[in-house]
Amino acid sequence: MIQKKCILAFLILLFMNSLLLAAEIKIVGGSTSIKTVLEPIKPAFEKETGIKLVLIPAGSKKAIVELDNGNCDAASAAHSLKDLISELEKENIKIKNLPSLKSNTLSKETVYSVIVNESNPLKSLTKDQLKSIFTGKIKNWNEVGGNNLPISVIWGKLAEGTKIEVKKRVLDNEEPIESAVPTATTDNSIINIVSNDPKAIAVVANASIGTQKVKILNTPEIKSNPIILVTLGEPNKLISLLIDFIRKEGHKYIKNQ
Repeated sequence: MIQKKCILAFLILLFMNSLLLAAEIKIVGGSTSIKTVLEPIKPAFEKETGIKLVLIPAGSKKAIVELDNGNCDAASAAHSLKDLISELEKENIKIKNLPSLKSNTLSKETVYSVIVNESNPLKSLTKDQLKSIFTGKIKNWNEVGGNNLPISVIWGKLAEGTKIEVKKRVLDNEEPIESAVPTATTDNSIINIVSNDPKAIAVVANASIGTQKVKILNTPEIKSNPIILVTLGEPNKLISLLIDFIRKEGHKYIKNQ
């Protein structure tokens, strides 16, 4: 009898482990939260738990909508849930499960950098200059001591949360101008555009800047809000494992902390 119970317990344990190994977590998120937190911890998390982490950069606002529609397990962002909901409401997008949304903090805020092409002679910009550039009041680089070239402001469709933070922290809630390159998507896409365009300027997460040839300007510091993972209700078992991993062992993999 004891032997049968031991065998049964062993089989149950094998079954539970097989479920865990076959499991996956699908996260739709903003470019900053994926690049600075989720991508860096992904290999170690998958190796330790056997859980597949599926990361889909789609912009933080779109991530909330996808979560609300049941198309993912969680949404990630580098912005407060309150700010994201406020932006969605301005676009008349209703979140039907709003009372059930729960914000879970993963890590502290990340730092953004203002980047330009390497050929740009400028070394720094003030907050007032940035505000005038990003709102379209300053249209040529020679107005701030640069070359006689029109300014191309680049925003990414999948890094829209960055624009939210710039609007709040640099533009004093004035509306930024539209992107000069509508096809720009993630931070990597933006950096590639800036590295090839002497007219361009953009804001990206520090962690996104690799070996591409761009210049980081000295500017007043721009930070995100803490990185969050949004769930419908309390996190389930798998997502709880992910959150615990990031807050503990995973912290050493996170970029720009």
